[in-house]
Amino acid sequence: MEAELPCEWEFFRAAARGDTEAAIKMIRANGEQSTEPSAVSIFNLFVLNPTTESYESAGHSLTGPLRELLDVAAYAAGITDAVAGTFTLDAELKAAALATSAAAAVECNDLKMALSTLHTAVAAAKESSPIFAAALISQAADLAMGVPGYSPALIMQEYKEAIRIAGDCKLPMLLSELHTKMGMVLQNASNGQRSMLLQAVASYQAALQTGITRADHPELFAQLQNNLGLAYLSMPSMGSSDQLRNGIAVQSFRHALKVYTLESHPDMWASVSMNLANALQYAPTSHPEENLVQAVETYDEVLRVRTRAKDPVAYAIVLLNQANA
Repeated sequence: MEAELPCEWEFFRAAARGDTEAAIKMIRANGEQSTEPSAVSIFNLFVLNPTTESYESAGHSLTGPLRELLDVAAYAAGITDAVAGTFTLDAELKAAALATSAAAAVECNDLKMALSTLHTAVAAAKESSPIFAAALISQAADLAMGVPGYSPALIMQEYKEAIRIAGDCKLPMLLSELHTKMGMVLQNASNGQRSMLLQAVASYQAALQTGITRADHPELFAQLQNNLGLAYLSMPSMGSSDQLRNGIAVQSFRHALKVYTLESHPDMWASVSMNLANALQYAPTSHPEENLVQAVETYDEVLRVRTRAKDPVAYAIVLLNQANA
């Protein structure tokens, strides 16, 4: 059920669904009730139809904060080649402008400046718009992975803070992505440490519990299931718990393969199928012959994608695993 909006705000709904022509007509119709268009209307019209001409025209009419936002929007639309690094804006407006400045720094390959700017944006948004702040922290953490000297521990701390700030927000995709990224950092940095892998598993499960289902979010669902399976398989052997752990991994890979099919996602299908075959090959079980037969047949299927002509190294790895089975 769509929320009711004041008539003068209906253009937002039209713009959100991609009907910019209708949105522009609504703004102009609202402006006909006054002798001249308002500064906000001029800005909105530029955002909906960003051209060099509309930018120059709007620039003659706008001053103060709206002029700063106009310049930010012009850079984001590719009308201008540079954007300011400081603003007189405040709260989430300042944060949005700084996020654009950070993007400009990334384009100049100045990752440290981009990261510093994003952290300033987070501070500006945290009180007035915590959800926006959480999204900005996530961007900063993503960016930090490419900054030399920025340790996995610091990146994890970023994601933890973003999850804390987001709290019980009504944006399940934001929380699920934060938990997913947290799990991936933990898994990549684990180096086989059981405690970190267990934390990664908990992060992936938390992501799924935000409402991620195969029906509603198939791509993320499949990614989470594959990551879960790999995390379980990477844990050091613990004797009696190995069979259960491998069983969960096998089920996770099977869930992922309900999304990743040979026809729709051939590369991911091959990758997850390899994971499944490896799990079947080494899973402690009372019927090892059956598992090994399934593994051999799965490797055969993977060879339909990982051919000798396409990728000889990948082809050889499949054959090696199949021969072992």
